[in-house]
Amino acid sequence: MKKRILSVLICICLALTGAITAEAFIKEDAKAASEVRAVWLAYVDYYKVGLRDKSESKYRANLAAFLKKIKYHGCNTVYFHVRSFDDAVWKSDKFKASKSLMSRAGDYSTSRKAFDKLGYDPLKVFVEECRKQRVSVHAWMNPYRVSSKIYYDPAQTSTTERIKTAVREVLSYGVDGIHFDDYFYHGSKYKMVGYTNDTAYKISITSSKKKAYINKMVTAVYTTVKQTRPGALFGISPQGNLGNCRGAGADIDTWLSKTGYIDYIIPQIYWTDNWGSSGKTPLFTRTIKQWKDLRKNSVKMYIGLALYRSGATYSDDKGWSKRVTNIRTQIKLMRKYKMNGYSLYAASDFYRSGSKAKELYKVKGLVKPVYPKSIKLKSKSKTIKRGKKYKIGVIWNPSDTNPKSVTFKSSNKKVATVTSKGTVKGIKKGKATITVKTKNKGRTAKFKVKVK
Repeated sequence: MKKRILSVLICICLALTGAITAEAFIKEDAKAASEVRAVWLAYVDYYKVGLRDKSESKYRANLAAFLKKIKYHGCNTVYFHVRSFDDAVWKSDKFKASKSLMSRAGDYSTSRKAFDKLGYDPLKVFVEECRKQRVSVHAWMNPYRVSSKIYYDPAQTSTTERIKTAVREVLSYGVDGIHFDDYFYHGSKYKMVGYTNDTAYKISITSSKKKAYINKMVTAVYTTVKQTRPGALFGISPQGNLGNCRGAGADIDTWLSKTGYIDYIIPQIYWTDNWGSSGKTPLFTRTIKQWKDLRKNSVKMYIGLALYRSGATYSDDKGWSKRVTNIRTQIKLMRKYKMNGYSLYAASDFYRSGSKAKELYKVKGLVKPVYPKSIKLKSKSKTIKRGKKYKIGVIWNPSDTNPKSVTFKSSNKKVATVTSKGTVKGIKKGKATITVKTKNKGRTAKFKVKVK
């Protein structure tokens, strides 16, 4: 009777433990599901991703492969550059075709003629493929840029109407949102044009006036988005430096304290915590704190992260070349400050090797780990001489386990020691067993060493 009662109690305890564990996983999954993990697919990335000048079948296949790649690394959202120079990657009678996407765009008076030559609608296909793979897609636009040195004048009503026209056309494709970047007012080297006036002119205007004109456009676009496609989001990705934002007319103080402007914001915090000539300024941490303190409303805040800088050498930001865990560390800090997600720049860096691949590997292990089912060793035993060393090799199942983290423990350190990286050293004559254990899931394997 006592044994039966004990058995029942054990079963209850196990069930409760399982329930608690399951609940913990559910909470973690729910948190992960609500976190936006995005990537910017810019017009300069079309070629690398395999979208430029492709047939529909090839465009579709390359796009599907790209989406699988970013999903593998934990991303669930893509900001697709649909209007970079007052052009279009969709069929439109009002905007010229994007030469970045199709070299055959030429100088046609309307983009529909150009896309007819292409034979399909790139944005329509893009949305279809994202829906298949359950990836959110936001249409990324440069609101004012006409060329690398010419911008539409934000003060003119015709400019805002031009932007609203593009927004309405793109929303008809069923995208999840409209996304603007940081190209607002710029320095004196840039010139302005009115949409109805092709003559370029320089402009001198106060910061408060800049903000007023841009805010008028932002509220107009916000209203257009909500009226045209209820449920769609509108967000902006300003520069990371708050002073630069304000100087360019991006009224971040208003956007993050009042309603009716944006649904989310993505400041581009493209620095490490080893910034400056001395490499000792924690600029990333300092800046993310500034943005956190600025938010006074319910606007979602994601952080723009500079994957493209990984491994590069910068004299004023030494952290990028020091380690391959910058992005991973920044994501962990972002979560600590209760940010709602992040976006990586740029899409082409998902196709590169070296340090960028290592950064992505480290990020994947944090946001979408692949847990080991089992491990085995390249060799189960070895005889070594006293004072000699041997490195234990681990074989993972599955092979793409991430992170691949194990601990090593010697049963008799007087006979053989082992380092944290699996290097065994013979100390004195005898036998010892090295236990190899994964940090995730606790999978184990044994290695026997004989010292002579």
